[in-house]
Amino acid sequence: MTMKNIEWQVCSLEQAKKFKELGIAQNGLFTTVYDSLNERWGYSGMSTEALSLLGKSNNASKEYYSVFTAAELTLMIGRGVRRDRLWIQYCNDGCYCQVITLFEERITKEGETEAIAKANMLIHLIESGRIDIESINERLAEVQR
Repeated sequence: MTMKNIEWQVCSLEQAKKFKELGIAQNGLFTTVYDSLNERWGYSGMSTEALSLLGKSNNASKEYYSVFTAAELTLMIGRGVRRDRLWIQYCNDGCYCQVITLFEERITKEGETEAIAKANMLIHLIESGRIDIESINERLAEVQR
C-alpha cells in the first residue's frame, strides 16, 4: 500500500479526531500528522507513541491521530455485534455498512469507501451505547501482542 492511495484504505481525518475524542486507543497501523512547516496533513506509518517522542525532541507538530484501516475497524466492531450480521455493500458511488441486530433492526451507514462506512457505523454503535470503548481498546491491544 503506498501512501498515495492510503486515503482509500483508512477512515477520514474527521473520524480519526472523533475516535480520539471518544477515547479509542491511538495505536492504529497508520497515523495522520499535521505538517506545521508545510501547513498540510499527511500520513505516516509511525505509531502515535513514536510521533509523540519525535515531537518532543524536535518541536515538531504535536497534532496527529490514528487513522484506522477497514480491517482494523472490522476488528473494533468485532463482538460488539454478531459478526455474521455485519454486511458491507459496494456500489458505484461508494459503499455502505449495514448491521442487522438480534431484533432484526437494520442500521445502515454510508461512506465513499469501506473504511469510512465502517467508521461511520462504529461511531454510531459507540454513541448509541451498543459497543463500549473499553472492549474496543482491548481488541486493539490483542492485535498488537
